[in-house]
Amino acid sequence: MISINLANPSVVTRRRIRRRVRQWTLTLTVAVALLSIPVWLEYSRQYQVRTLNSELTVNRQLVNAAQEQIKQLDIEVNTVRAQLARANALRAKRSWHGLITRIASATPDAVWMTSLATIPAVAPSGNRSISPNSTRDKKNKDAEQSATIVTLDAPREMVIEGYSTGQPAIYDFVSELSSSQVFADVRLTRASEERLSDGKAIMFHVRCAW
Repeated sequence: MISINLANPSVVTRRRIRRRVRQWTLTLTVAVALLSIPVWLEYSRQYQVRTLNSELTVNRQLVNAAQEQIKQLDIEVNTVRAQLARANALRAKRSWHGLITRIASATPDAVWMTSLATIPAVAPSGNRSISPNSTRDKKNKDAEQSATIVTLDAPREMVIEGYSTGQPAIYDFVSELSSSQVFADVRLTRASEERLSDGKAIMFHVRCAW
């Protein structure tokens, strides 16, 4: 079968050109779209990084502020502890005037005292015992040094030393102290005979606990 193309050659050429332009336009469009995907992904990644860095900066500022507040609270807690320790020590203090008067009234005529000592010993005025906390992080070392705890340890026992002309007087002395209701426990811990310049006497140690 014989076909005859009656179309104008210029029209056919223009159609071919338009067809090729459409093909190239589609190809370029697809190529640009494929090339833009990595660019968009990189931009998105950088945006996320910037956002995370901003959030990290804000969080670091919040953490630093919280750490400063914790240090301040540590100082305040240590101050309160020191005040409580002082208050407890003051409550534990004895009325020494009344105590000595009671001991003197319980002392028989045949007994004379040479020494009164407390356990632990009463610290001189102005001395302080510093007791730092044992479980602290190194980050809070400055707070520990700025607020130490002052512990005033009150006496818990008293040791009375003296002499007597006989054992019965010593037993009477211990009995009087026990019945005074001042001490919770009174014990004769030592009694030995010693020779003095004017005769013999019995040296004794009495331990009294509150």
